[in-house]
Amino acid sequence: MCIDLHILDDRRNLVDAANFVSLASLLTFRILDAPQATDLSPLIVHYLPIEITFAFIADGNTLVIDPSHFKEAVMERRMIATLNANGDICFVQNDGGKCVTKSVVMLYLLIIASVKVVDIMSIIKDAFELNNSERTTIYSFSRVL
Repeated sequence: MCIDLHILDDRRNLVDAANFVSLASLLTFRILDAPQATDLSPLIVHYLPIEITFAFIADGNTLVIDPSHFKEAVMERRMIATLNANGDICFVQNDGGKCVTKSVVMLYLLIIASVKVVDIMSIIKDAFELNNSERTTIYSFSRVL
């Protein structure tokens, strides 16, 4: 499976947006069930890695979550923390600038990221359930026809 993203506009945090779109496409993807060629089965996804981007601005004294295009242009460095819904750390990346101390990462960034991941997961689950209910209605209607 391959996910191709075509970027039409980059005004805000392209990395996180690409992550969310990729996860949404995996969650809504359906494959033909082998025994019954007419039924579509969802792709089984156990963990959803959610990215949270932080920007350090003004000599590293100001921290911004989900930076806009303008803040990305003036940021000193970026840090991306990727966690799943269980709070497991999947990936941490520090782009450019001075290194961030371990205590700052552990005490602030990962705690903030874990809270944001829970919020984002609830949004994704709500959208996923809405999509499934609409898909079921359309699929049931098309079988009647």
